[in-house]
Amino acid sequence: MRAGPGEMATRAWSLLHRAADAMTRCEGEALRAAGLSPQQFALLAAVRSLPVPVTQKKIADRLDRRANSVTALLNRMERDGLVKRSSDLRDRRTVRITLTPRGEEALERGRKIASELPPVVMLDFSGKEVRELVRLLERVRANTRFLTGLKKKLGAVEALGLPPVLGSQG
Repeated sequence: MRAGPGEMATRAWSLLHRAADAMTRCEGEALRAAGLSPQQFALLAAVRSLPVPVTQKKIADRLDRRANSVTALLNRMERDGLVKRSSDLRDRRTVRITLTPRGEEALERGRKIASELPPVVMLDFSGKEVRELVRLLERVRANTRFLTGLKKKLGAVEALGLPPVLGSQG
């Protein structure tokens, strides 16, 4: 008996989670040599790649994280001397995030380590397979971001007393 589309989607979903967990463990073990966690490395890379001024909201958006989880990570990283927070001179409500020299060094060590992992993990993938995987994962990411945004909007509509949609009830 063949699995239906819903069953295959559930299997794909489960495999994506398991693959992400395995990659995070692998990356975590490798990045430990640079004194970083995967989350710290991702945040440092985001700060480096975002247009100035870099704000907590921009970081959260880039990392697909909630602002409060980015706040907690920034607190630890600031304490460890990897990032610095400062008030924006034009808008005192805005807090700019910059890398410290120690953060810059950690990012470079992390980049060297992290750049070695993908070619090893995908050693037996053809170029065509890698391009197809990227294309499919970009679609998954776009679809999940769309649904997250839609659920937020629907949640606001439901607050007006309309029936819940897409499992967005609290």
